Amino acid sequence: MKVKCSFCGRDPFLYHIFSQWCLTKKPEESIIVESTVASHLARKFNIGYWKNKREIDVVVFGKELFGVEVKYKEKAEFAKTRVGRIRSVITLTKNEFNEKPLAIPVKFFFLV
Repeated sequence: MKVKCSFCGRDPFLYHIFSQWCLTKKPEESIIVESTVASHLARKFNIGYWKNKREIDVVVFGKELFGVEVKYKEKAEFAKTRVGRIRSVITLTKNEFNEKPLAIPVKFFFLV
C-alpha cells in the first residue's frame, strides 16, 4: 500500500491561458476538473492520492482516510465504498446522482 501526496494546478483558467501561450494542446476537461477538485480540497485539508491495485484521485487525511474519485463523463462508473484503509469514497460525476455508492455531480460539490 502506498499513499502519496500530490496535487496539480490550481485554476482551470490558467490551463487554457498557458496551453495557448505555450502552443500546446490543453488537457482534457476531465483532467482539469480532477485538478480543480484536488485544489479545492487542498485549501482546507491535507490531501494526497492512493495508488495500490486501485487508484483514488484524492485522499483526504484526517482521523480516517476519505476518498474522492472524479468520474467526469456522461455515464460514470461508481467507485467502491471502501478501498484499503479508506473507509468511504465519494464519486464526483458530470451529471449523475447515486445513493450507494454515494455519487454527486461536481457542480454541487463546489457549492459546499
